[in-house]
Amino acid sequence: MPYITIGRIIQVFNERHPNRTILYLVSNKGIDEFPHGRVSLKTAIEWQAKEKICNVYAPS
Repeated sequence: MPYITIGRIIQVFNERHPNRTILYLVSNKGIDEFPHGRVSLKTAIEWQAKEKICNVYAPS
């Protein structure tokens, strides 16, 4: 899996709806803003450890 860094988009498994995923932007802020589609780098790394991330996209 590609590296998770600030500015990348991660695709996360949705726990409420198993057949759906959610896209989040890894932001440089230290807080999570789920309604705006942004998560902190700390949360993204925690999700990677728990294997909740299914894909990582690098913006071009």
